[in-house]
Amino acid sequence: GVLLADLALLTFDPQRAGLLYERILAGQPPFGRPPEELEAYLILRLGQALEFQRKRTESLAMLSKLYEPKYAKYSWASDGIFRLGTWTVNAGLGRAKAMPHWEHVFTKTPNHPEAERALFYYGLAAKKQGDHHKAIHAFEEFLKRYPDSLWTRRIRDYELPDLKALTESTTR
Repeated sequence: GVLLADLALLTFDPQRAGLLYERILAGQPPFGRPPEELEAYLILRLGQALEFQRKRTESLAMLSKLYEPKYAKYSWASDGIFRLGTWTVNAGLGRAKAMPHWEHVFTKTPNHPEAERALFYYGLAAKKQGDHHKAIHAFEEFLKRYPDSLWTRRIRDYELPDLKALTESTTR
């Protein structure tokens, strides 16, 4: 069932994929109740299927379920929460609403593959929001955690000097 749903999603049939993910998640016959880790995966994939159908409100609501404590130990939860932040911005709901999702990923699961990008996006969002101190803190933390990142040079040579100049000009 899951493989068929994944195949439908990969072949650009998100409606079919979504229906299959829903059936499996609900434990409808012949599937039975899925274990928690599979539930987390299904929620992530159902959120993607809904997003691909441009059902943004439903997609964001689905991915929000990954905040449930029972999913915290599964990497699928952080994958979905990272996407929740990105899709919140894409839906036009603003960076301020996305930032807590990215913060969750880089603070609660700092070793997750998306933690690096979450911290970078968080810093950029803080800068765009005009919260220069928060952006500086995020970028300095980024440089400590990810000194070899593809974004390190951009942060070190452009973002931080720009932010520090903005901060100095507003305190004069």
